[in-house]
Amino acid sequence: PKSLTITATPVNKTYGTALTSGAGYSGFNAVGLVSGEVAGTVTVTYVAGAAGNENVGVYNNAIQLSSLTGGSGGFDANNYNINYTDASITVTPKSLSISGVGANNKPYDGNSDATISGTAALVGVEFGDDCTLNTSGATAAFASINVSNNIQVNFSGYALSGTKAGNYTLNQPSSVNANIEPKALTITANSVNKTYGDVLVSGAGATAFTASGLVAGETIASITLTYGGAAAATAGVGPAVPGSIVPSAPVSGVGFLSSNYTIAFVSGTITVTPRALSIAATPVNKVYGDVLTNGTGYTGFTATGLQNGETAGTVTVAYGAGANATDPVGTTLAGVAISALTGGTINPANY
Repeated sequence: PKSLTITATPVNKTYGTALTSGAGYSGFNAVGLVSGEVAGTVTVTYVAGAAGNENVGVYNNAIQLSSLTGGSGGFDANNYNINYTDASITVTPKSLSISGVGANNKPYDGNSDATISGTAALVGVEFGDDCTLNTSGATAAFASINVSNNIQVNFSGYALSGTKAGNYTLNQPSSVNANIEPKALTITANSVNKTYGDVLVSGAGATAFTASGLVAGETIASITLTYGGAAAATAGVGPAVPGSIVPSAPVSGVGFLSSNYTIAFVSGTITVTPRALSIAATPVNKVYGDVLTNGTGYTGFTATGLQNGETAGTVTVAYGAGANATDPVGTTLAGVAISALTGGTINPANY
């Protein structure tokens, strides 16, 4: 007889999977066959590691072969001295999943933190095994911090406990989505006191506003302000005009995206205050003996500070020392006193 070695093929199996012994096994290598001959099948006996509840590990010599039968190409077992070589079984961990886990929607808050919802349960534990789910370190995070629907939520920190936990690996929950919803933000235009005649120019780049509701650390660089009503230079002094400063179009600053917010714009007010107007009497030269007459309708003055092309009308004049015909030659300071501006195109209340 010729020497023939039949060697079993090592087996990797997942924890919980049973192996069945029996005849008709062909998972082996045959070394020493005469050319053209083919060995048939053997009987396989699985020892340690064959049962479904064998712990994870390597079990040497756990696959034992015997009783080679059959074959082809003229093979006859009687022509050989047959040596059977055992092989090992490697038990690998079984993969477990988690069911029942979700995540809550949340308003935008500038971070990816997610709140876990539902009740987590292990899926796939073999019957009777001491293997439980430890949720104490579980956390969840959105894949994006910005407002959107159906954002992927990633989980971590779920772990296994129990005497049989080493026979398993754990997959963190997957295929969970949730929404980050816009946060309420109020942008209020600052109210303005302006002097009659000043012009307020509408446009972008304005910084006269307050923002309530921004996430910490975010800023708005500027907004657009539109002035109406009392913003025109011709608007007169009067009560504050509500809604006369209209804010819009915030511009990104540090970390700010307008799409992360539901923005309410609150208009500001414009209050027009009087402008200083100087009415200066014109000095008078008179000849000794001439008489100066007090009265209204006097136009001998200059007006400094008029706005919008307005004109001053007349004033009342009162002459002091030097008005009489007998007053001597000389200069009288403050000898021309004026008051009571009337007429013209101005509204004195604006000054």
